[in-house]
Amino acid sequence: MISQELSKLDYKRMHWMSLALALPVNGTGSKFPSTESCRVRLSRIRWPSGPTCIRCRWDDVGYLNLRKIFYCRSCHHQFSVTAGTFMHRSRIDLRMWFTAGEDFINAFARGNDPTGHSVSERYQISYAAAYRLKKLAKAELTKPEGGLFGIVGSQWIGILKKRERLGENHVSASCAKRSESEAAQG
Repeated sequence: MISQELSKLDYKRMHWMSLALALPVNGTGSKFPSTESCRVRLSRIRWPSGPTCIRCRWDDVGYLNLRKIFYCRSCHHQFSVTAGTFMHRSRIDLRMWFTAGEDFINAFARGNDPTGHSVSERYQISYAAAYRLKKLAKAELTKPEGGLFGIVGSQWIGILKKRERLGENHVSASCAKRSESEAAQG
């Protein structure tokens, strides 16, 4: 008899293939042609119901167009769309992050693992920057559903924000109640 269970390697392959299939048909370069379009997309993924302050979680947030940053009208904290993410304080352009994410997804889906030197040559950046880019992007992409780069990133970020606001136990209890009521109805 052949075992019907999937190995860890099979799950990894399925993960990378599902991410590859979710990529834009013409690539991220055509879908997000400018840094501004990448910034808008990342903002929509992080904050589906509009930006909230990363310090006080207040939703009364403005945008400084000249500096391309948000500011909280409550605590006056200023933050960018990448603040608190794996791209925080990176000098690498958002378009390069998006393109690299697509390239890494395609490479990992084929079973390849690009080296730091190949990433350095591909993006014309130093080896140290290329190594950091690869390490951070791969760590983000291996999260469930691909993290911020993933298939349903906006839904996962929303779930994580609710857990932060309400506390882990409250969300778990409400999910358990919902699943119990669905089971009773079904």
